[in-house]
Amino acid sequence: MEGWIPSWFISLNWFLACVPCIALLHYIILHTNIILRCINTKSSSLPSNDKSRHHQHYIIRHLHKLTAISISITLVMGIALEIYYLNKCPNSLPFRATTHQTATTTLQILSDLSLPHWLMFGNLLFALRNQLETIPSSDTDVDVAVLSSDFHPLLKSFEEKLGEKNYGIQKVPGRELYQITKNGITLPGPRFDIWVYSEVQITSPSPPPPLSSQALSQMEDTSTIRVVQNLDYTIRDPKIPITRILPLRRIEYLNVSTYLPNQADTIARLEYGTNYMTPITTRLECMQNFTNGYCFYEDGKLKGACFGFVILGVCGVYRMLIGKLERLTSGKKWDGSEV
Repeated sequence: MEGWIPSWFISLNWFLACVPCIALLHYIILHTNIILRCINTKSSSLPSNDKSRHHQHYIIRHLHKLTAISISITLVMGIALEIYYLNKCPNSLPFRATTHQTATTTLQILSDLSLPHWLMFGNLLFALRNQLETIPSSDTDVDVAVLSSDFHPLLKSFEEKLGEKNYGIQKVPGRELYQITKNGITLPGPRFDIWVYSEVQITSPSPPPPLSSQALSQMEDTSTIRVVQNLDYTIRDPKIPITRILPLRRIEYLNVSTYLPNQADTIARLEYGTNYMTPITTRLECMQNFTNGYCFYEDGKLKGACFGFVILGVCGVYRMLIGKLERLTSGKKWDGSEV
């Protein structure tokens, strides 16, 4: 659901991007008199300049330490993220197994209740690309959409059937989104998302931008159009003409009967652009998986190896940086001049 975010933003390694920013900030602080003025103000009552100079060196040493540890962490995390990205950002095997089980169980319950639904967002793309048997290793959830008029009358029965399978459902506050997780756990982990759309009629001759010229011409002819809408901030195309949704098209997804919207290709193009059939893994997705711990979810050995790599890397880079920073300013005053 990053279709509305600029491509440079989702493609940037933000950890590595922070490294030169931290270094620049360190340089500016060292070569300006900002902190020196604060020191002189606070130490104006001291009897000699020796204490003021000692105070300066004390702050310089701690500034070096803070800069070194900040660069070490961001640099090592950036390298780890890049390695993860080059491997297509896979989640751990337990994470993938739980995601698959949650998806098949929920889809089967939706089918048993005869509750109309259709695949949306990433799962719509997977189905259009004929990836019907498994969920890609980097994906974190399954997305379907329902109409409010279909969903809410069956919500109680749906909750009961989920509970029988040890699953829980919760509504996300302030959003028309329900999330299903194993045992109802709300911590970051595998989940099944249900996006609830409301049916409305638009009679204005000026439809919102997401509507196509075809929809506009239809409005001009009939002066009204039925749309389904979910105004969530993550959705690029929040209003969809109902003719693009209905009638639904039955397919087999993850070996369970489910549905695609009637004009699935049009919906995918408006949400993701003309290259929607080309799989793309972004660093933003990798960063979300990485920082949420999906890559080593319920895998103790892999988690230990990841933390070991990060800790050893941070210690090694810190030791190298702190020595260089101290040598650069040894024997110099705060402003860089020789003592």
